[in-house]
Amino acid sequence: MKLNSLVKLALLPCLTFSPLTFASNIPTDWKDTKDGILQISGEGMYFWQSNNLASGYVIDEVDNNPMKFLSPKNPDPTWGYRATLTYIFPELQYDISASYWNVDANTNSTNLHGPVKVTEKNYYDFDAGELTIGKYLTHSYNGDLRIGVGLAYAHIKQTTKGRGELADPNLGDGYNDGKFYNRFKGLGPKIGLDGNVKLNNNFSLIGGLGASVLIGNAKAKAGVYEPDQPAAETSKTDRKTVFQTDAKAGIGLSQALGNDVALEVEAGYRGSIYFNALQHKNQEVIRDGVPIVFDPHNKNYSNYGPYAGLTISFK
Repeated sequence: MKLNSLVKLALLPCLTFSPLTFASNIPTDWKDTKDGILQISGEGMYFWQSNNLASGYVIDEVDNNPMKFLSPKNPDPTWGYRATLTYIFPELQYDISASYWNVDANTNSTNLHGPVKVTEKNYYDFDAGELTIGKYLTHSYNGDLRIGVGLAYAHIKQTTKGRGELADPNLGDGYNDGKFYNRFKGLGPKIGLDGNVKLNNNFSLIGGLGASVLIGNAKAKAGVYEPDQPAAETSKTDRKTVFQTDAKAGIGLSQALGNDVALEVEAGYRGSIYFNALQHKNQEVIRDGVPIVFDPHNKNYSNYGPYAGLTISFK
């Protein structure tokens, strides 16, 4: 893939930019190529996520004690994925990269709270993306080091739904639904550093650090719903500036499969945290004069776990 003169001239004035949760690890004998290198990468991740869902309490009118009717737990670890498309300009020591990241999880449970059977459904959704330009500080046979900035995006959404109904049908019928929804959506600049150190011609140690500042909004909404009754709801929306940081460490194996194709396998551990991303203020709903409180667990959001990736490079 030859790089034409116009593209070279367009890239020369660029500042030093980079994504830097992705580390290039092209074969050693490709370091001095003048051809552009296209990389297609996919990662599978087995991740834990933090729980920002809200416990639900009904405040007893007689003794003013809270009675819990929702008890959402941290989700079990689940599989997620990350897809990345990168174009490397070895002669100029720049790259351009775009990536998309998704981790979801759902949990269901049924519990008895006295005579009331509560069925819970919890949903955890995380989507993120990056669009970046990278600059190599070093690009040698001993490894690569890059530094830079780019754009990052994140959408975090967590929802808990609970239905309460009498466990014994002889006591009556009917139900009450409770729902709590908490989400953040933001966009902002990213900066980071990543690289690899060659252990030999094929194996490398890989690491990366990144940070971003995302500007967006957070919204929490709580509601109680009964058949043939108007909904009782409350919501809170805020503009937020969220600081995010991530890190990864692993090992990579690269192998040329010919003059124009190379394969890389990478495995390691990565984690990310979004500070103060979600709402952390009790949402109180009044139903028939009775206060019902939804209490969020945590204002931060994080995910972390092992990953394995495959990259195919073409030149």
